[in-house]
Amino acid sequence: MSAIWGIVDLSAAQSEAQRKNRAGNLWEEALRMRQAYRTSCLDRIQEKREATYYLACGVQDVTREAVEERFPYERKGERRSLFVADVILDNRGELVQRFGGIRDLCSHPDGEILYESFCSHPEETLAVARGAYACAYLEPGKRSLTLFNDAVGNRSVYYFQEEKKVYFSTLLAGITCERENWKENTGWFDRFYTIRDLRAVSEPRETPYAGILRLAPGEIVVFTEEGVHRRDYWDPFAGRRILRGKTEAGYRELVTTVFRHCVEDVIREGRGGKETGILLSGGLDSNAVAAYAAPYLAARGKKLYSFTAVPEEKERARIPGQYAVEDERSSVELVRRFHGNLEPEYLVTNRGDLLAENRRLWEVLEVPCKAVLNLPWMYESYRLAAQKDCGILLSGQYGNITISYGDFRSLFLTLLHQGRIKELVREINVYSRKYRRSRKWIWWDLLTAEAGGDHEAVSRYMYDKSALRQIGEYEVKLSLATGVVPRDPTRDKRLIALVLSLPAEQFTHAGQERRLVRQYLQGKIPEEILADEFHKGRQGVGSEELLALQWERICEELSGIPGETMSGENGHSKADMVRGFYVGLAQEYRRRFEV
Repeated sequence: MSAIWGIVDLSAAQSEAQRKNRAGNLWEEALRMRQAYRTSCLDRIQEKREATYYLACGVQDVTREAVEERFPYERKGERRSLFVADVILDNRGELVQRFGGIRDLCSHPDGEILYESFCSHPEETLAVARGAYACAYLEPGKRSLTLFNDAVGNRSVYYFQEEKKVYFSTLLAGITCERENWKENTGWFDRFYTIRDLRAVSEPRETPYAGILRLAPGEIVVFTEEGVHRRDYWDPFAGRRILRGKTEAGYRELVTTVFRHCVEDVIREGRGGKETGILLSGGLDSNAVAAYAAPYLAARGKKLYSFTAVPEEKERARIPGQYAVEDERSSVELVRRFHGNLEPEYLVTNRGDLLAENRRLWEVLEVPCKAVLNLPWMYESYRLAAQKDCGILLSGQYGNITISYGDFRSLFLTLLHQGRIKELVREINVYSRKYRRSRKWIWWDLLTAEAGGDHEAVSRYMYDKSALRQIGEYEVKLSLATGVVPRDPTRDKRLIALVLSLPAEQFTHAGQERRLVRQYLQGKIPEEILADEFHKGRQGVGSEELLALQWERICEELSGIPGETMSGENGHSKADMVRGFYVGLAQEYRRRFEV
């Protein structure tokens, strides 16, 4: 993996004096842009500059092949082109086989394979390539710059255009360094404050800076002297068809085969024996990933290093009747014994200075965020993974809406809207007996429900560009700060396409929700975890305690905390404190726009 940045002047021919002046300015800007990456965990910087462009790539030698990268790649001649990429491919062999020209896989790095494929078959490459990448493709003769990224936004770049000069950069600082005064994007902040959950963005392209945009997942943007053309090149909803008629065994085989490939394909042989880690909890998402990652690594004589956030006190008692489990050590230990090659690391979350940690974190992330309790321990997980020499850090962040999705109410509404009343009656009866819920209340809830909520409505979130952008934006920054590359198989484009094609009853049926994991992965996950439908782990519980203990001091130091969030009806509620915390930090962030 890597980071990319550059400047391209698309203006037409000028006088010699004008050209020299613009070239001199471009070089000064290039030096500032390069300086923005001085603290990033990069193994080397490769760059090229001419009078009308500057292209650079800071390479991280995470994979064995990465040491051979030679950016920018270039083809000379009439159709001269140059290429830089922040890239790790999941289907190197497929690209080589389909698009030819490269035969010795061991001798060609990912960036070169993607460049050769894109040069010869651009549209087909966009459709076929899988992995984590953001790329810049320059054709100097045509005065054309193309930016594109992977379909699910694992990586991306910011970009800004002024006077026919385009600036692009993996880090926001690579662009903001070019001038002292920027205008804030007030619409971005308005939406940030208005959304009441932990979503920081509701639009996949905008940033807090007016005029600076970011590539949305699965987007290609072409800059020419005439203007800018943007388009989405991947739309899993286009031509979507529901896959019916398979036997239960057939569905199981399809799901497990696709998901196994999603997991195994992101595990790459690292340079110098680099290891693989995973953000692991007692939940189904990360355990589904571990179910295939651990055996795959064990077969190669490797360990899987796990990182779990826990409160300081060991084994907090599970209170009878309490849904939330505050300490997931016992679940992780089950997984350790089950797989044999898992090496757990536990992060204590009720220590430290939350305000100081979040201030440092916001400088790393470069944008305001809302997960002020979770992101600090996630950042610490990345740092611990780096200490364990992990090149890849797996997770299952997107799994709740893909591999482990399942919801009774969504199924009931789907059957109701489709007029499948007999099936609905059977499903409600089974659910009512198992969970001791009143059938009368269930029917009343369904018949008075507002529009939406059925499987068709929920499935729109299976490819949610705003959510994918937010996850990817944070991951890229944490990666550059630590040198560890995050990979989440639960948001692989193959898995997204698959879950969008499955009938609603494959996710929830006969009193069983989240069936793709609970039933299809039996034998690959500890039975105690699969069978426990009445508890859910809570990561980072200690951070909530810290927030309560440090709240008064946080209020004193953050002048922008809204008065209505400082206390709830019963004192300081968690929701009020979290909202007050991130709003106060956002107000502090906005001071950078003051002249």
